[in-house]
Amino acid sequence: VVGLLNAQSVPPVVINEVVYDPIGSDNSEGGDETTYEWIELKNVSAAPQDISGWELRASTYYPLSALTAPVPVGGFVIIYEGIGDDTNVDFGIGNSASLYMDKTGSQLGNSSGDLALYNSTSNTKDTIVDYFAYGAPSSSTNHTHAVDAGIWTSGDFVDISSASEGCSIEYDGEGDLSSAYFIQQNPTKGLDNALPVALSYFEARYFDNVVILRWITESETNN
Repeated sequence: VVGLLNAQSVPPVVINEVVYDPIGSDNSEGGDETTYEWIELKNVSAAPQDISGWELRASTYYPLSALTAPVPVGGFVIIYEGIGDDTNVDFGIGNSASLYMDKTGSQLGNSSGDLALYNSTSNTKDTIVDYFAYGAPSSSTNHTHAVDAGIWTSGDFVDISSASEGCSIEYDGEGDLSSAYFIQQNPTKGLDNALPVALSYFEARYFDNVVILRWITESETNN
């Protein structure tokens, strides 16, 4: 059965960016955060959002109860798979909190996987608010919930064939299809996502004390 996407708007908090295959040995025991897999949530709404009762589910699950204050407008929650101490959980300094799952070894699939965000620790089609699969179609319970809730299409997944170690998957902020996600060669953790641009033509001319620039892009959107 193929689920039909509903007409609901983007949820107030989204899975904004994911590094599922960092460079080197994933989630090393030495505490080197450059080896950590991480998942970034972002408050894309116009009001602070209390998500302390929410839960993120991937290969493991992580309740967000460590957060002691609402996520500010435009704020981020970075969830690291590796070992560390939670920081800025009250958003007292800046707009980004860091949470740690204290895992070692690879936790997210390097070739395929899926992630789901629920607005409750009870995981059902009625509580799932965001979801995507990458690398291959998923048959997980999270996938079933997302399809039944109308926020994902059965069999759909984000193509990661062009990705290499250290790349991220980023959300462009629109819709519930795999086309709303793209591969980012340079992850933008804690920052607004940057759409990749392919420049197919560029020309600079100097005329009468004025430099005239002309260019054509092939993959830029949302200009």
